Amino acid sequence: MIAIVALISLRCSTEQDDVSTSASQQYEDLRSAAPEIYGYLECQGFDLAGAKLYDEYVVVEGVAIRRDLISKNIEAAEQSPTNGRTDQYVVSLTPTGVVDFSNVTNIKYYIHSSIANLTGDWEGAIHDALDDWENISNCRVSFVETTSISSADIRFFNDAATGVSTSYMPVCARNIPGDSHMAAYPSNGEPGSWVSINNHWNTSSQGNRETIIRHEVGHTLGLRHDNSSSEGAVTSCGVNIGLSVKLTGTPTVESSSVMDNSVFTSTTVRNFTSNDKKAATFLYPEGQSAVVINTLTQYYKTSSSKDIKFTMTSPSVRMYRYHVERLPPWSSTPVQTSEYVTTSNTFWMYNVPHGTWRFRINGLNYGEDVTTPGIMKTVTVQ
Repeated sequence: MIAIVALISLRCSTEQDDVSTSASQQYEDLRSAAPEIYGYLECQGFDLAGAKLYDEYVVVEGVAIRRDLISKNIEAAEQSPTNGRTDQYVVSLTPTGVVDFSNVTNIKYYIHSSIANLTGDWEGAIHDALDDWENISNCRVSFVETTSISSADIRFFNDAATGVSTSYMPVCARNIPGDSHMAAYPSNGEPGSWVSINNHWNTSSQGNRETIIRHEVGHTLGLRHDNSSSEGAVTSCGVNIGLSVKLTGTPTVESSSVMDNSVFTSTTVRNFTSNDKKAATFLYPEGQSAVVINTLTQYYKTSSSKDIKFTMTSPSVRMYRYHVERLPPWSSTPVQTSEYVTTSNTFWMYNVPHGTWRFRINGLNYGEDVTTPGIMKTVTVQ
């Protein structure tokens, strides 16, 4: 994020500079003359068609950016745990509030008898919405109903329910004001333990009821409102769950998302958008295949090292982050790692010394508790 913010500020500042890029000034093709800069900007998502390299500036997308400041960004990126593009977002997450990967299959849910007192078929909406969650392709989440309130992972209540222990339904989940509904966020690697449906919120549309359940179950799995960056830190039942963390590779706000906070006031039925599904698989992926290095290209760095550009075969399931690792032939321990959070299939590793090395690209989910191993590729760098 630091690198992107810096480059964006460079765009703004250099527009004020007296930079001459006339036809009389000498320039070189950026790709061939400065592959390290080209690769860095490529991984940041810039359109590099016609990019030009001058003595002190790089011209990309019609804007002149100082070379020395780009070099500083590259140095920072090489030392940063996240080298990828991070300026596009959609559904957001609590900082630590995600469910452990081992706890998202066969999530036990319990429907309290008070749900039957709500107007409309809310029980049917719960079943159908949970089926929709299970039907997201390449997502590990699944549910199973239980008749035991004590053994349930998620419990559904009417907010007007009585006779329920506060250990199952906290005071804050009762008699909710206005038209809102509520749900608990994950805690200690477990799903949020309750969903409370507002007794005063009535609709004639079964689709609206299903939309609400899709939304609230999203909260129990760690998803925040798609515009949660404008909401600031959130307090849920007296517990401050902090600011949201945005997911790379998806738009800033998506009003059609099931996680948009307008679902309570809109009569529009919301099904999962492609970005909702992407968020679900970033958290809880399933069905991913091994990561394959498609091409590996060496670029001159110094007399004793090269910069390496990797492209991977388009994955069957996109992971949230990728680790590019360099290993010696005799060891299983990486001696160099570059991490990328990006939607690109292109990655770089800088300053690779001459010699025979093994390379692989591993994919990881958002919570970093599941890894898609990469297939090793042995290359002599020279």
